[in-house]
Amino acid sequence: SYTGFASVITDGKTLILSLLLVAIYGLLLMFRSTDFIPPAATTFIIAAIMIIEIIANATFGMTKNGAVDGAYYTEYSVEMTNTVAAVENTAEKAGHKFYRQDVVTPRMLNENTYEGMMSVGTFCSTVRGDMVDTMARLGLYTGANEYLYKGASLPLNDLLGVRYIYVRDGDYFPAKDDYIQLYEGETTDVYENINAMDGVYAVSEMIETWDNSSYDTSKNINDFTERITNTGSVFKGVYPNLVVDGEGCEPSFNQNSPEVVSYSAAPGQESITVRIRFFVEEAGSYYINVRANYIDGMTYTLNDNFMEDGRTMTQMFDMGELKVGDVASLEIKFNSSYSPDGTISVFTSMLDRDALARFRGSLMTSGMSVESIDGKSLTDS
Repeated sequence: SYTGFASVITDGKTLILSLLLVAIYGLLLMFRSTDFIPPAATTFIIAAIMIIEIIANATFGMTKNGAVDGAYYTEYSVEMTNTVAAVENTAEKAGHKFYRQDVVTPRMLNENTYEGMMSVGTFCSTVRGDMVDTMARLGLYTGANEYLYKGASLPLNDLLGVRYIYVRDGDYFPAKDDYIQLYEGETTDVYENINAMDGVYAVSEMIETWDNSSYDTSKNINDFTERITNTGSVFKGVYPNLVVDGEGCEPSFNQNSPEVVSYSAAPGQESITVRIRFFVEEAGSYYINVRANYIDGMTYTLNDNFMEDGRTMTQMFDMGELKVGDVASLEIKFNSSYSPDGTISVFTSMLDRDALARFRGSLMTSGMSVESIDGKSLTDS
């Protein structure tokens, strides 16, 4: 059955109705080729049935599922249009010819396209599979044929040239202190990444053998940065002693496999929940990358204070600046398709700010200062 709607319509009823309509259309087309019914009459009948079918489907959908709340999805449209225009005017005055900009928490899918922003993805909800795989390996949230600007880290924003980041009131954005506040609006602020690259820079040919096969995003980014600048890893792995418990299942953790949490659950339960927490032993900027099948949502709390939740947290997630003694917790909820015996990959890393500074400095010495852009080329100043 189809789920996720106000009611459930079984496949059988839908199939019977579809076959009935196909049979009616087929008979009318057969009669149209004979003199049994005048062609004009069959054309009229077919058109009438098609119109009735369209209206019936629309009425059924509106009755059962309701209409899209246009006011909700376009709540920020006017302010965003004005903000984007103001930022682009500032960029032009500053002489920035190439840059990207994106929204931390878009109200609608492809809001960046709707607002005409030069973003990480022009139309992120329909892209090629190889692009999805690459973005997943770099830490962004990905779906079957989509990716979102969720999971971007400081090094990735530099590499992709993300100069302007739009943050709305209430957004979880722990990297504010790493950027400069450029614009303050009624509900939307814009932060500038002064280390964003200009789009073209010379790098070592070792990048041709970039290894992005790991499910640990920090390792993929490390391998990328090391090959193009040879300045060292920008992330270092952290292996905290995880404390686990759950609802509807029995999770377990073994320090000998520090990146894996296993669980067992009796089949037939509607959902299960796994909770993971750890005590911070070294202060720093932490990222965590959780990977598992059939995750329905995650909640992040720090010292029992709610920080963020949502389905799109299953990517490289910025946990913020953590202090020694902090208690970081994740609650992971699975949907009804969960495996009775499964594992959760938990990759934890910490940003090496000294290595990041070396990496940025190396890139800037080999970057191309873009003077002009046309449809086919960039011109260096």
